Amino acid sequence: SEGNLILTPETGVILVLVPGSTSLIGSQSESKDLPRFDPYTESWEGPPLLVKESAYLLSKYEMPQTQWERLTGSNPSGYGPTRLEKPLNGIQYQWSSLHPVEQISWNDCQKWLPRWNLKLPTEAQWEYACRAGTESVFPWGSSITISQANYSVTGLEDTRPVGSYPPNPWG
Repeated sequence: SEGNLILTPETGVILVLVPGSTSLIGSQSESKDLPRFDPYTESWEGPPLLVKESAYLLSKYEMPQTQWERLTGSNPSGYGPTRLEKPLNGIQYQWSSLHPVEQISWNDCQKWLPRWNLKLPTEAQWEYACRAGTESVFPWGSSITISQANYSVTGLEDTRPVGSYPPNPWG
């Protein structure tokens, strides 16, 4: 009723339109007075580059394990059902097939994604879409907290189901 998507294991790939633009990608750590300042930028990462992108479609979410399994017939994820079915360090994690697939390579994606007429975004497309027209280090500002990242407060690495975090300004 509020226009929010309810994700289920049967949900297909959901695409959003990323508007075309000419914009800077990358960052630099030389000066706060120059564009795209990020004090954590490594010396080899800069300088920011001006790129032009036509509008394109990008998946709203990371690919869930359930979609990868439908596409390939297997689930290679280290945080899949077999790893999380037993307590880990005394904590019982709740696995769902909506956790993002991981433990796949670029080559895996080149082999399987074309079956659904999909491909990985370029580095420029990915950064532009993630920044969503913002100029700060992150779309929401210059720092990141545990509540804004796929990070475990228990100190154990695990993942959260796709769609667990608020979208950026472009959805």
